[in-house]
Amino acid sequence: MKLDSSVNAVVTGGASGIGEAVARRFAASGVKVAIFDFNEERGKAIASELGGLLQGGRDFRRGR
Repeated sequence: MKLDSSVNAVVTGGASGIGEAVARRFAASGVKVAIFDFNEERGKAIASELGGLLQGGRDFRRGR
């Protein structure tokens, strides 16, 4: 797969663990990254560091 600035990626769980590692790897290759995560504070910090976007803080599971 070609990873460069022509690629956009959505990374779920991108504020920690494997998701964060994937977001960092993509960003290092020039990929535009959008992070989705429940941890809004950490997600904002990672997104800011990587020059990406964050959608976080909402729990869309039924009844939440």
